[in-house]
Amino acid sequence: MSRSSIPQQMAISALTTLLLAGLILGPMVSPVHGATNGLNLVKSGLIASDSLTTGVISSYWHFDGSAAFQGAPYKYFEDSSGLHIGVQAQVTGTWAGYFAESPDTNGQLFHLVPTLSYTTIPDGSFNTGLYVQTYDPSSINYIGCVAVVTNSLTQSSYFWQVVQAQGPSLAAVVITTLYTSSINNQPLTQDCTIITNGSNYLKVYLGGKVVFESQSMTLNMPSPFDAYLEPQTSSSSAMRFGTYTNYYATTSEAVSVTGAPVGGTVKIVDPSNNMLASAAVDSNGNANLLVGMYRFPVNANIVAYDTTNQLVASTSAPVSIWGGDVYAVSAAQQSSITVQTVDTSNNAINGLYTTLSQNGAVINSGFTPKSFTVGNGQTYTVEVQDYSSYHFLYWQDTGSTNRDRTVTPGGSLTLTAVYCIGTCQKPTPPSGSSYISVTTTNSAGTAISGYYATLWQNGVQLQSCFSPCSFTVGNGQTYQVAVADYGGETFNHWSDGTTARFHPVTVPSSSTTISLTAVYNP
Repeated sequence: MSRSSIPQQMAISALTTLLLAGLILGPMVSPVHGATNGLNLVKSGLIASDSLTTGVISSYWHFDGSAAFQGAPYKYFEDSSGLHIGVQAQVTGTWAGYFAESPDTNGQLFHLVPTLSYTTIPDGSFNTGLYVQTYDPSSINYIGCVAVVTNSLTQSSYFWQVVQAQGPSLAAVVITTLYTSSINNQPLTQDCTIITNGSNYLKVYLGGKVVFESQSMTLNMPSPFDAYLEPQTSSSSAMRFGTYTNYYATTSEAVSVTGAPVGGTVKIVDPSNNMLASAAVDSNGNANLLVGMYRFPVNANIVAYDTTNQLVASTSAPVSIWGGDVYAVSAAQQSSITVQTVDTSNNAINGLYTTLSQNGAVINSGFTPKSFTVGNGQTYTVEVQDYSSYHFLYWQDTGSTNRDRTVTPGGSLTLTAVYCIGTCQKPTPPSGSSYISVTTTNSAGTAISGYYATLWQNGVQLQSCFSPCSFTVGNGQTYQVAVADYGGETFNHWSDGTTARFHPVTVPSSSTTISLTAVYNP
């Protein structure tokens, strides 16, 4: 079998020049090698959860309150908008309450989304929210995160508070206000998250923001704890309801990762690649990432990097994360993806540029024949590029004309891309896709080859190739294409008159090929 090789020196030199002169193309995402280890859940932090929107009240809850033995009106029910608990004082100024109580819970994080349905009240006051109280029947010591509406000031007002109460079993003797929001301008529905050890530590998130935190409290709240979903009122003018959704309790607000590279970093990253949390790895290989500001479960990936910022471990896909979860780095079975290129007579062609991507980011690249080390069961995208007169036609085993090939190897895998040489029929773009073709010429209009081109979207580099080449893109989307200088050849303009190095491209809704030509000096 005959073999054909294409010159790589110009292409490699162009890439090196681009990387050394990063200011030319702005911020580049440096390729990193794919994770060779897994991150697996070894212990869940979830203790209990109830959406409170099923329409059926769970047997998890016990209902009671002062309204019952006072003979004051009360009512409770659940529907698709939440658990509703209503109460009405018998006489204005006399407090009555009714609650849903959880079982004893050995957790440190409690969460609820209460809704205050009233911004004014004609008499007395009304409050609703989440209370976390010691199980100890000899005391009533608790922390509350509540919404309040009252007419006790010069006019009706509403606001949110965090309070601490202490006293014997039947009544709070001392109530201390730890936080009060501004009045009459707050959301009526907010996430309340209370985190405490019952002794000295307390942290409260309201609407995802820390409104109180202290490590020097005197709480006197022996665990386990009981959660109370409770409205209280001193108004007798009408029955008023508190509405509650999204209750859960977890062991803590931290996600722990063990077995990570000492001195490295662990991150939690959402499917849009936004970093939600980050923590350094200690000398024992452990990292603790705080996520209490988010509503659980958090749908995200967990990734671990070594001291050189190389990705060494990750979850195989976004996972549902709860505070208190413990994940461990575990060695993953490895295999390889080998990419080779041939002509239409099955003669090998060497030196064509190919990339390996995962979760939308390029993690490795090289020139064919190229073997990539990958993790079994993980999903990757292989993309091959054109060069000079070598043009991709199809994948040999599937016949697909899409140069982007998504695979999930269960073992070693060989992929063969078929090319034509010289003049050949360009394949039709895949359904829902188009091509952006990039060529380069000098100022005299003579074609020049091997210039590094990149495809960008929303500030993120998606693909790269060496001219002449093409990118597969989605219809109806907007991209930017940029080219790099090489040696004494410097970019001057695009053939359509655009002088910016980053050329904007809006792809139409129907499949097509968009041709761009970059003109260089001299």
